Amino acid sequence: MKILKSILTTLGMSVLICLTSCTDWGQMDNPAGNQVYPTRQVVATYSFDYGDEAPYLSDIDTAYSSKIEVIKDYNLGSNVLHIDSTGYARIANPLKSVSLQNGAAITMWVKTATDNLSGALFSFGSESADSARFYFTRNAELVYTKPGQLSSLNLDENNPASYKTNAITAGEWHFIALQISSTGYQLYVDGNKSVSASVTNPSSTSFNYATLVKFLNN
Repeated sequence: MKILKSILTTLGMSVLICLTSCTDWGQMDNPAGNQVYPTRQVVATYSFDYGDEAPYLSDIDTAYSSKIEVIKDYNLGSNVLHIDSTGYARIANPLKSVSLQNGAAITMWVKTATDNLSGALFSFGSESADSARFYFTRNAELVYTKPGQLSSLNLDENNPASYKTNAITAGEWHFIALQISSTGYQLYVDGNKSVSASVTNPSSTSFNYATLVKFLNN
């Protein structure tokens, strides 16, 4: 996962929560009476508290990082990751170690200092030019693209060129929770449901969200 050329100014604690199963994606469940039910599991937490056992920025791939620092934010009462508008932080994807059955959620405290709506707050993908990529912006835009794939199979939800959601305002802290499942997504901002879409009630797309859930393991 990467915070890609982000407009993100300061990032607080980021928690990745997933719904897991012991069966791999696409496999049939066990016979009735022996099912493995999905469980809610915290996969990784980033609080940016460093010490002797956790060296400074040890959870970030510094080879891909630029213009970032950890500072104390007294409003939140914790350390936060400050990222310059031209920088990004890259970390290993903790979802690679689990099997997603129903979906996943990403939560974080975030504060931006610009009204740029198209910069990614976070993204999943690799540096390979032929790799698929998924990213999320401050306009609550969800984008999934795969080179060489028909555009109808991609996702571009809440594009600011079409309309502005005003989901995450600049200049103040917000606690956001993005829930992704095989049937759609929903975004909560400061505890309130902000925007959502599903296969039964899509806002502007017929994208197969199961594709996105499966991709999060990559």
